Amino acid sequence: RDILNSLADQAGCNDELQGFMGRLPRGEGKYRATEHNIDMFALSRMLGAKELQGRAATFVSRMYGFSDHIPEAYATGTAGKVICDTSQDEGSPVAADTQFWNLLSDADPDADRKRTSLNSVLRPASAGGLLADDTDIIGDRAHLTGVRFTTEGSGAQWENTASAVMGIGFYDSVYRAQGDISSHRASMQD
Repeated sequence: RDILNSLADQAGCNDELQGFMGRLPRGEGKYRATEHNIDMFALSRMLGAKELQGRAATFVSRMYGFSDHIPEAYATGTAGKVICDTSQDEGSPVAADTQFWNLLSDADPDADRKRTSLNSVLRPASAGGLLADDTDIIGDRAHLTGVRFTTEGSGAQWENTASAVMGIGFYDSVYRAQGDISSHRASMQD
């Protein structure tokens, strides 16, 4: 609890976005990352710190539609020009972990935003999404489908692909998704 409270005291933001900045000491990392706020949400939930959990959840949910790059997804976070910056750098990439870790943590419980986010990022990279086709150049040269690290990345990143498969599975089990979302998980598991 001491570590959580120290993080909250040093990195907490009290504006309309809420949440926590990315680095300590205060002012060193002025940006707010959705990924870090998902971490703060989970830590707060584990420790029963409902107020801090709510602040992190507010930030994550407010990152939906915040990106000018893919407005139907969760933005990677804010810029870092000033303490608790509320702006975003134009054209900032959208990260895979902000979509799939959010699904797994349930930081933003809005099912419609989750579905829309998944449909947006589970498009092929050539269409601005995160799905990438790759070839196993070390092993058997198998054709593989996975998830890029960000919308500006290239090739599949396997940690985020695993998160995507787990997130889609969680979404399916909770919201009984049909069609497009379920089919993406199958393509990444083959």
